[in-house]
Amino acid sequence: RRVGLPVPLRGCTAGTLADGLPSLRRGRTAATAAAAEGGGAQNDPLAIYVVLRKDLGWPFGALVNQACHACTAMLWEAREDEQAALYMSEAEGQMVKYTMGVEGEAKLTKVA
Repeated sequence: RRVGLPVPLRGCTAGTLADGLPSLRRGRTAATAAAAEGGGAQNDPLAIYVVLRKDLGWPFGALVNQACHACTAMLWEAREDEQAALYMSEAEGQMVKYTMGVEGEAKLTKVA
């Protein structure tokens, strides 16, 4: 299960990929049911995708800061969502994130 919320920040987006991954809202019942069945969510963990623009010429630290801002903003925005609570709780057991880079704004827009 791969979910996320698009959160655009300067040069960075945290969210789903554009290849048909499920939305946060559609997968809520399955995630909640899996957790109730005793750890099913561990076998199919939620994941956050962080996509960074590689064309900005920013220092590495600035890109890391933007990725942190995006993840924090996304989790805050989703703070009342069951899947976000599961992701941040011990019931999930892990916080899966994938970080990728794109060559420019056009590709970032396609991914977001």
